[in-house]
Amino acid sequence: MAIVAYCTSFILETHNLLPNTHFRDCPGRSTEDSLHLLKNTIRHAWHQKKVVSALFLDIEGAFPKAVTNCLLHNMRTCHLPPEIVSFTERMLCGRRTKLHFDDYTSEWFDITNGIGQGDLLSMILYITYDSDLVEIAKGKHELTLAFVDDTAFLAFRKTFQERHQILDDMLERRGGGFKWSSEHNLHFEPSKFALMDFSLNRLKERPPMTIRGVIINPSRTHKFLGVILNQELRWKEHTTYVITKGA
Repeated sequence: MAIVAYCTSFILETHNLLPNTHFRDCPGRSTEDSLHLLKNTIRHAWHQKKVVSALFLDIEGAFPKAVTNCLLHNMRTCHLPPEIVSFTERMLCGRRTKLHFDDYTSEWFDITNGIGQGDLLSMILYITYDSDLVEIAKGKHELTLAFVDDTAFLAFRKTFQERHQILDDMLERRGGGFKWSSEHNLHFEPSKFALMDFSLNRLKERPPMTIRGVIINPSRTHKFLGVILNQELRWKEHTTYVITKGA
């Protein structure tokens, strides 16, 4: 598995087969790089007299719910060698397990979905699995930023209302976030989404956003990749860095 993980990572990185804004645990694509891109994108928009809205998604059970056939399809789409795809298929298909707790032991049952967490190949497989979620952003007013299953949609225009409309379109459009969610068996929970409207003007009106009947009020702060962000990006004065283990 170590050999396959190394070869897969080498091929993906050498041939740039994954989106540039999809960060992962490899040289030049760390959590710090992801956060620097977020900060620089926001500051660049401010220099252009624009404001930035970010919608931080909540993906439930990312690894356990991954659909094997979708993963294999994405691996083929990325033009990974057939030998690696075949190895992954043999590893994930035909599995079964049983549950044991207290005095109860279940019968054997099949495991039809899921990427096992903790092994050397699991993170590489997942970032391949959700790579098309990162590619949802289109045009110069949108950006998708991800580190494994931590994902944020960004939109930048003159007003927050325009930003929110773009974020909603990124979710609802054909091939958008909700479509990806249903096709990949990974449920979005809008009530757990976090919305941040970045601006240096503390008095600027920040309207709520409604996603499928759920009202989401902008937050002044949000923890992303182990770092607490605030709406003015005043890192030294207002932001506490809390780098968590494994982040």
